Amino acid sequence: MCEYEFHNGEKCKEKALPNSKYCILHIDFPENEESKEFWRISELKEKKIEEKANKGDFNFEGTRLSEVNFSGIKIKKDVNFRDVFIKKDILFDEVKIKGSVWFDGAKIGGTASFREAEIDADVWFIRAKISTDANFEGTKIGKGILFNEARIGRDIMLREAEIGRNGWFYGVEIGRNVWIDTIKVVGKLTFENAKFKNMVAQEWACRKAKMKLEELGDRERADYHFYREMEARRKQKQSVIRFLELPVQYIFGYGVYPFRVIATWLLTVFFFAFLFWIGNGVEAADSLLEYIYFSIVTVATPGYGGYYPKPGIYQGLASFEAIFGTFMWAAFIATFARKYMR
Repeated sequence: MCEYEFHNGEKCKEKALPNSKYCILHIDFPENEESKEFWRISELKEKKIEEKANKGDFNFEGTRLSEVNFSGIKIKKDVNFRDVFIKKDILFDEVKIKGSVWFDGAKIGGTASFREAEIDADVWFIRAKISTDANFEGTKIGKGILFNEARIGRDIMLREAEIGRNGWFYGVEIGRNVWIDTIKVVGKLTFENAKFKNMVAQEWACRKAKMKLEELGDRERADYHFYREMEARRKQKQSVIRFLELPVQYIFGYGVYPFRVIATWLLTVFFFAFLFWIGNGVEAADSLLEYIYFSIVTVATPGYGGYYPKPGIYQGLASFEAIFGTFMWAAFIATFARKYMR
């Protein structure tokens, strides 16, 4: 018997090939694709796929396949392609599936297409690798779709898709575009920790997720996606503008992270206190604590009460710190109000 062990601990019940530990579906292809043995194995695999499909058995977990096309058929149970290796495309266009679709850990050398399909339950592509596209245009999914930590070589296509619960794309890597503008999601849509090579795709995906999360009242996740959207917009600009806008992103956090403003304010206090201290630039100040006090008073409101900077460069430093501190207070109030008082 085949020695392949499924994720639930059960062994494959198919007969192993002569001089092999595995059945025809679980055995690897020969390395030489031009050899007679390669074509013999390919033909046997195709016959076995057809045989299983005719029996209504769509458990292909761990199999090694060339190309699969189940388009236009009806499937009355779950479709299990966990840890499968497919050399080319796998097509489920216009199928009707009375269950879930499992592609966790799958490696697909071409496209995974479920265009115009109807799936009653969940679609799982957790940690899957798809070399080209994941096509779900016009697909109706009864429950959720999960692409957590998956890798997509080119596009994710979700136009006109309908998802009955959540759309999770946590940590997904997308090589090119995300077509998501007309997706309909009943639950949450998230691209947290997603990696986009195309900044336009990041902007579109995060904007769509932000709008959906705001609609559901999930402010924390909505703010995260707003930040990623604005980050993508900055990175699409000319290099000089990208550089000049860096403080807006990393210091002010696009109004999303007020504690970044507080941290910057404190760093400013200690930085200028250190400058004044090493240069003995404040009259009547003797200890480091007095220099820190002077810096706090300067950055908050320039009224010293016995302390004042020495003429020259230290007056210039104090003036700059006072102007910068005033601006930081305004930024903090605006960020705090946006974060907690909307």
